[in-house]
Amino acid sequence: MPETMNLEDPLAVSLGSSTVAPAAEAPEVPLTRYGPVQETPFLEERKLTNNPLPRLALMLTVQSQQPDQASFTLNPHVDQEMLIGDGLNRLQQFFDYDPPLGGRINAVKAASPGILQRQADGWQVLERARLVIT
Repeated sequence: MPETMNLEDPLAVSLGSSTVAPAAEAPEVPLTRYGPVQETPFLEERKLTNNPLPRLALMLTVQSQQPDQASFTLNPHVDQEMLIGDGLNRLQQFFDYDPPLGGRINAVKAASPGILQRQADGWQVLERARLVIT
């Protein structure tokens, strides 16, 4: 079957009655990893996993266009009872939040993401994420 060139789209090739367009590039999928909160605003690379384990409070997302920065927020699969039971003090290096009124905490939710910068062996907090405590 002879091939003919489509003058409207010079990259498309016509095979008889059908036109085959060039393959579009697949959108790049961001890399999502999970990790624990630390005593300092630094997250070691070796402590990250691809599994959204309930004991890991952080979820970070690395875009392929900016591999040296990542956004992070609260892991949506985190065990709320564990998070509240441990007290929120451990979260202070990674998250900003207003203390709950009345002292009782029912839930911790992500409000806005923070930013991490890649370092030699991990990720440093550049901007803390925001939480809503109810």
